[in-house]
Formats: sequence, C-alpha cells, structure tokens
Amino acid sequence: MEKLANFLHTLFCRTKHLMEMEKYGEPEAKHMCSFYLERSIERTWELDDHLKWLDYAENFVTRIGARNTEEALSILNKLMAVRQAAEGVFEQHPKAREVFFELFS
Repeated sequence: MEKLANFLHTLFCRTKHLMEMEKYGEPEAKHMCSFYLERSIERTWELDDHLKWLDYAENFVTRIGARNTEEALSILNKLMAVRQAAEGVFEQHPKAREVFFELFS
C-alpha cells in the first residue's frame, strides 16, 4: 500500500512542501506538506502526512474495486495513459475538451 501512497502523493499533492520552507517562510509551515521530510524518520508510515496518503491509497483501492495494491497501480497507470492521450488530443483540438466532458460526464 505504501508504494501506491507514494505514487498518489507524487501525482496529486498540490500543497507546498516543507522542503521548500526557505522559499515561503516559517509562518506558512503549518499549512505545508511534510511528506518528504517524514521519509527521514524511522517510523515514517506512522506520521501524519504519510498516514493521510496511506488513507487516500486505501480509499482509492476500494473506490476503483481493485483486488489489491498491484491491481490498483496497474489501473492507475492505465488511467494516466488515457489522460495523457486525451491531453494530446486537447492540445491539437482545444474545443474537444469541453465536448468530451459534456459527453462523458
């Protein structure tokens, strides 16, 4: 499950990270993700940001109906390939994005 949690964090975390604190200043630190800094601590998967992404990973597996983490990773890789292919079409045909979401929502 940890591998999936790492992958999901890498793909979807939009929060500033504590490793970048010198860019943003200390007052913002409480609103930042400490996932990368937590990696250096022995009990990494017991810490807040890792637990949050582990929970996301478990929910992802359940929501997509995967039998296990490996199947969930395989499905996620296929979905990312579909997204990448769609983005290629949208770049060539910008109006297709809106029509696509109307058709498939």
